[in-house]
Amino acid sequence: MALDWWSEFEAEGASAIYGAFAELDDSEDYIDVDVGSMVVAACEVVAAVEGSAPPGDAPADFASLLEAHKDEVRNDSDLRAACIAALAKIAAKDGTSELADLWSEADQDIDAMLADLRRRLGANKI
Repeated sequence: MALDWWSEFEAEGASAIYGAFAELDDSEDYIDVDVGSMVVAACEVVAAVEGSAPPGDAPADFASLLEAHKDEVRNDSDLRAACIAALAKIAAKDGTSELADLWSEADQDIDAMLADLRRRLGANKI
């Protein structure tokens, strides 16, 4: 699902980021792993536009996709805060996030996984 999202970002730019957040908001009781992964990908784009290195598993055309939409994303001052809020929902350890549940089942801490992304988004500055 996250890789499918890249195609949406290529076509829609910042609208695709908001689309990922809308799918998250539509996940009333349980956030499916595909939605969680898509939101993480969207937040990685926002972080990269802010100057962070792209994730190691980014698509090969990440730089060109980013270049095509960086001004639109950078000029949207609400995206960083929206990412921080979305990541908090995905990291919830209350049984409402499949991604958090899967990481827990693998004896991994989703907070640790997302800590670097939060830092690159400037979570401490919001």
